[in-house]
Amino acid sequence: MATKHEILHTHLTSWMEAKSNKKVRSEIIKHVCFVTGMHPKSVPRAFQREQLRDSTGIQCAGRPVVFGPDVTAALYDIWEAAKYCCGELLHSNIPEFIAILKRDGQWSHTPTTTEQLLLMKEHTVRRRV
Repeated sequence: MATKHEILHTHLTSWMEAKSNKKVRSEIIKHVCFVTGMHPKSVPRAFQREQLRDSTGIQCAGRPVVFGPDVTAALYDIWEAAKYCCGELLHSNIPEFIAILKRDGQWSHTPTTTEQLLLMKEHTVRRRV
């Protein structure tokens, strides 16, 4: 896919310059189809996607991340204190472990991280553990 994006990116300027010249555009389509193996109808759409794509390279596809790495680190600390038990048992005991670790002075996470950890559902705990 990276090679295909590079090929489309190199031909994008000539595609944009040949806006009114159908002959030049058809030659570009034939060349891109020959090199990439794409269908001729999908090449203009691919050029449009390439034109609209963010130049920084940061992909924003998928769901937004709710629980960041700090929450995962806090969950790992609790999981370690619970002697690596399963996520189902761990989920019901998270508030107790937080209270115990706070009491002993071993809880070094922020209040927002603690709040998010308490809001985490059982399925998410099982996946993260």
